[in-house]
Amino acid sequence: MRMTMRCALGVVALLAAAALASCHSLQKQALPGPPGFTVRAAPGAPGVPRETASEFIHRAPFPPASKALVHEGLCYAEPFFHDPAVDPAGRDTDRYSGVDTAHLFFSATCGTPETWLAMPNGRDPVKCAQSASETHAVDPFRMILGNGTGIGDGMRYFWQCASNVLAHGPRQCPAPAPEFGCPEGFDGTQDTVLARNAYERWGFILGPGLRMVCGFSTAAFCHPDDARRVWELYDRASNGYGVADAFIEGFRRGREGTVPLCITRGGADVERTALFDEEFVLSPGPFVTSHYHAQYPAAFRSTRPAERPDESGLPQWAPIYSLRPMPLPPALKPLSYETLGGSLLSRDLEGATGLVVRVRPESGAVHLIGRTRFERADRPLREDEYLERADRFLREMGLAEPDGKPEGIRMVLESVPVVNRTYEVARSQKGVILLFRRQIDLDGRSVPVLGDGGLIRVVLNNDGSVARAAKTWREIAGVRKIARVKPFDTAYREAQRQLADPGRYRLDGWAWGYREHGEGEQQADLKVVQVFYFAPRAGDAGPDAAHRRIEIDAHLDVAEATIDR
Repeated sequence: MRMTMRCALGVVALLAAAALASCHSLQKQALPGPPGFTVRAAPGAPGVPRETASEFIHRAPFPPASKALVHEGLCYAEPFFHDPAVDPAGRDTDRYSGVDTAHLFFSATCGTPETWLAMPNGRDPVKCAQSASETHAVDPFRMILGNGTGIGDGMRYFWQCASNVLAHGPRQCPAPAPEFGCPEGFDGTQDTVLARNAYERWGFILGPGLRMVCGFSTAAFCHPDDARRVWELYDRASNGYGVADAFIEGFRRGREGTVPLCITRGGADVERTALFDEEFVLSPGPFVTSHYHAQYPAAFRSTRPAERPDESGLPQWAPIYSLRPMPLPPALKPLSYETLGGSLLSRDLEGATGLVVRVRPESGAVHLIGRTRFERADRPLREDEYLERADRFLREMGLAEPDGKPEGIRMVLESVPVVNRTYEVARSQKGVILLFRRQIDLDGRSVPVLGDGGLIRVVLNNDGSVARAAKTWREIAGVRKIARVKPFDTAYREAQRQLADPGRYRLDGWAWGYREHGEGEQQADLKVVQVFYFAPRAGDAGPDAAHRRIEIDAHLDVAEATIDR
C-alpha cells in the first residue's frame, strides 16, 4: 500500500511538472494582457495621425471585440477627454467615445506642452462646415484620467504620439539633441517656457486608477511604422519588452534624437511602480503616491551618430541587391527546435545561459529571450564595458557582424517627491539597449541601412548580463542590377507633394540609405530610400500640420535607368 501511494505521488508530481512546463510562456501563444483588457485609439487630426491610430489598433494583439478606433466621425472631441468632476460638459466616461472607458487609450495628434488637438477631421469644410474655422484642443486642467465612474473602473494606461505634450527639462540642449531632448537636465524647478516640468503639468491628471502616462518630450514624427514596431517589441512570444520599454524604444526609432517619456506615481521605490510592468495589468496604480517617477532614454556619449548627411554625397547610381532569409548561425544549428505559432523554438540553451531561442523563418530573424532583472545594488558599468560585453556575447552566439555600427542608450529612471520644496531629483539606471546597425559598402563609403531590418538589438541588465537579443540581418545573395538614384531635388519635390500644404512646412532633416524590412516580412530586394523630416513653420499648430516623416523610394527602377547583371 505504501509503495502504491509513493508511485501515485510520483506520477502526480511528474504530471504536474509536465503541466507546468507546457504552460511556459514561450511554449504557448502568450496572452498580451489580462482577459477583459480593452484598447481604444483616436486620431486628433487628419492624415498621418489618423493612419497611425488606425495602425495602432490594427496591430494591437488583442481580440477584435476588445479594441476599437474611436472619434472617427467627429468634428471635435475634446469633451470626451474632459472629466465631469472638473468640467460640467466633460464626457470622458461616455460609453462610446469617452477616453476613461478603455484600459489602454492611445491618442495620435498634434501637440504643444500645454495642449493637443482634438479635431479628427480637421477643418474639412464638407464634414465639419460649422467648425471649419475653429480650433478644438484639449484643456488638460479639465482632465482626470483613471477615475472612471468611481466604481474602480477607468483607464490604466494613457499613450500618446504628439509633439512636446510631455516636454520635460530645458528647452535648449547640447547639440545634436533637439528642443526638450535632454530631460536628464531637469533640475526640479517649476514649469516654465524655458525649462519644463512634466510632473507639475500632469500630476493632477493622474487619477487613482491610472498606472502610467507615456508621450513625447521632443517633437514626434509619428508614423504607422512606429505603432507596428511598438507592438512587435511588446509581443510576449518574441521580444517581450515591458510596457514602458516597448513604447519608448518603439517610438524612439522614428527619428534620431526623439525622446519618448513615461511618468507614473507611487512610493519612493521606483521598482515598485508601473514603469516595471512586464505586461498590461488591470489593477489600479499603487495606493501610496508620495513620488513621481519617469523613464526616458539617454544616448551613449561614445556612440553618438555622425553629422547629418549632405545631399552632395548621394550617388547617381547604386546597386539593387538580391536578398534571402538570414541563415541560422552555426552556433545555433545543433539545437533541437519545435514549431510554435509559425516560429521555431528551442529551449536547449535555457539551462546553461537562461536564454530561449526563437527563429522567424520568413526573414531568418533570431531572438534570444532571457530574464530582465533590476537590483538597486547593481552599479552601472561604463559605456565601453557594456559594448564589450555585448560584442563578446554576439561572437559567442555567432551573431556578430563586422560592419555593424554600434549605438547605445541608457534607460534612465527619475524620481522626485510630489511635494518637492527642495528641488530634489534622484536618477538611476533601469538597463541598457545596444543597437548594431548594418552598413553597406558602396565604392569605399559606408551607407547605412534604415528600417527595422539590418539591425542587432541587445538589451543588457545593469550588471552587464543579457536580458534579450534579436537579429534581423538578411543575407545579400548578389547584385540584381545597377539602377539610377533619384537626385535630392527630385525626391524632395515628390515628398512635398505628399504634404497637404507644403508652404506651412520647413525641411527639418534628411537621410538616405538602403531600407531593410522588419523580422515579420519577406523581402527580395534591398533598395535605396530617401527620408525627409518636415516640421511646421514657427507658430503653425494647425490640425493638418503635424510633424511628418516621408520616405521616398530612391531607385529609378525603369528599363532605361538600369543595368542588369
